Amino acid sequence: MRRTIIATGLPRKSGRISRCSIGASAWYFESRGYLQARANDGQSPASVNTVTYSLGAADGAQNVVAGLRTKSAAYRVSDHWIGRISWHRVVTGYDRDSDIFLAGVGYKF
Repeated sequence: MRRTIIATGLPRKSGRISRCSIGASAWYFESRGYLQARANDGQSPASVNTVTYSLGAADGAQNVVAGLRTKSAAYRVSDHWIGRISWHRVVTGYDRDSDIFLAGVGYKF
C-alpha cells in the first residue's frame, strides 16, 4: 500500500481552484519474475488508485473523489538499486485533469 499527498493549483486569489489531496494506491505483481527483471515498463503490475480531493470553491468547500491513473517504468541498476519514473494522471469529471511526473531511486533490502 502506498499513500500519496498531492497539492496542485494556484492560490485562490487568482481565481483558480487550489487542490490538496491524499491518495492511496495498491499494487500487486503477477509473478516474481517482474521483481527480478532488469527493466520493466509498469505494464505487468496492476494498480488501483483513488484520490480524495478537498476543493475550495467560491461557494464553499466540497469533497470530490477523483481517479489517479499511473504509468511507471523502472530499471534495476544493480542487485539493490532501482531507478523509477512515474506519470500520474488525475482524472476528474470536469476540465481540471492534472499530470504529475515523478522520478526517483530505490534500494531493495
